[in-house]
Amino acid sequence: MNKHRKSLEKRYRGRCTISNSQAAKVDGETTHKDNLVASMQPCLLIHPKINVANQTEVQAKIKVNYKLIMAPEITVLPGSKITVTQDGATYKLSCSGKPFIRSSHQQIELLEEGHG
Repeated sequence: MNKHRKSLEKRYRGRCTISNSQAAKVDGETTHKDNLVASMQPCLLIHPKINVANQTEVQAKIKVNYKLIMAPEITVLPGSKITVTQDGATYKLSCSGKPFIRSSHQQIELLEEGHG
């Protein structure tokens, strides 16, 4: 393991669980089930910039973009569901694109949608 990776992993404060939706045929019907990729994986969630969209009189739909830093050998597909627990808070997110992979880590763009 290189020095940069060791230094980066010392800053990981969170743990994440990653799952992908997998199609399966059951009695001739296609169903989707979650396939666990990783559980309790050390990571660092970088807090977001908030984009407000679709303002209505009642509420605004809010999209929050996060970045997740973790080990490069875990395969994270676009659309993966990722739950991160860090600093006492839990976030339910989805992978919004293809991870940027380096030798020491990967950076994953995540999206959380909610209502304000």
